[in-house]
Amino acid sequence: MNWYLPTVIPPACADPLVYTRDTPRLYQFLFGAVNASTGVCLQSFATPSQFADAEYDAWRMVTIRQPKQGENATLFYDLRTMRTGTELALRVPRVGFFTTPAFFGNWATNTSNQARVTINQTLIVALGRSFDDSNNTQPLALPPTDKAHSSDPACYGCHKTLDPMRQVFRQAYTLTYHEQKDPAQTSMPGVFAFDGITKNVSSPKELAAAMASHPRFAIAWTQKLCYWANSAPCNESDPEFQRVAAVFESSGHNWKTLVREVLTSPLTTGTRNTQTFADQGVTISVARRDQLCTAMATRLGVPNLCVLGRSPSLTQLVPSDSYSRGGTAPILATDPSLFYRAATEQLCRTFADYVVDSTVTGKPSRYQSKMPDAAVSDMVQTVMGIVPSDKRYPSLLQILTEHYAKASKTAGITATDALKSTFTLACMSPTSISMGL
Repeated sequence: MNWYLPTVIPPACADPLVYTRDTPRLYQFLFGAVNASTGVCLQSFATPSQFADAEYDAWRMVTIRQPKQGENATLFYDLRTMRTGTELALRVPRVGFFTTPAFFGNWATNTSNQARVTINQTLIVALGRSFDDSNNTQPLALPPTDKAHSSDPACYGCHKTLDPMRQVFRQAYTLTYHEQKDPAQTSMPGVFAFDGITKNVSSPKELAAAMASHPRFAIAWTQKLCYWANSAPCNESDPEFQRVAAVFESSGHNWKTLVREVLTSPLTTGTRNTQTFADQGVTISVARRDQLCTAMATRLGVPNLCVLGRSPSLTQLVPSDSYSRGGTAPILATDPSLFYRAATEQLCRTFADYVVDSTVTGKPSRYQSKMPDAAVSDMVQTVMGIVPSDKRYPSLLQILTEHYAKASKTAGITATDALKSTFTLACMSPTSISMGL
């Protein structure tokens, strides 16, 4: 097959570039990268990407299925079909979150690990649990375990259920998560055995069904949303928590139902006391990277605000939500630090360049120094999130107004810089860079 690169080929490269069955390099071509290869091209260079920025936001639901008899699988380089199609015909099974390329990319395995990390992270996401020796469930069958990992009695407590369950991945996928064709693996099914539930499973689809029907499934996902909403866990023995989980389960695990129940529940609104709040109080957290960037971009009407100017380097100093390998709870920084304070101050100052007397976006600037009163009022309402009916509004408006007046009278400070300083003050307020009640 011949492919055309719409760019000038460097002198250090052969023309044409000839690669034999080099699928990864073709994939890189699509994204605008040509990497050096001995005998073909001695240097790396860039070529126009085949993807527009808008395509990364063009999400839609598609159906993934196996190819029909005599049908070819969908080709990854058939971009026209990828952009407009509603189905993907794939040879490799894709079921739920735990078989996506992104999940596999995050939790890669190897010849020693043999997909153990993959099944452990799958269990963490689906059920909020990790393998440990407290799981006394006995599998229905015991596929061979790796002697190097399970000969020690201290290790066997985990491996007796871990190894049979990881076989679901070994049966369906290679160690690089492609289609498994090794008869020794495809002929050996797996066993789901966890918290008293034991089932034979011979495919990722059956594993998904086993997890979705597990008693902890609704509890685990309710807890994940508690972490997201409160930056802290809910008490799983809290009657209100159990009620929300039960509603989610009875809805057939409808995600929108869970979101609605959690975000309107006293677990997150604090409209009445719950066992969760009685035990641990209310967490007021710093706005972490994703929340801060999304909130400011939405409030100010500037998409991708955190990719402009110096923002990309500054956001690296703002903590983000994440999971560590083997961790059942997310890593959520909730307290400010000197680094956080310095980073948010500089970020707010950078944001000011794009919303105060700015022509960068090609649209009228949100705040103009010719109309400072209107700008200051909007900063209180939009940036700080305090509406005029709030009893705090008059005092906050006064603080920003006095700050602008003082800054604009300082020698060498222009009206534009004075308004940028005022915006930075509003942007760094507790209601702007924190989350919680």
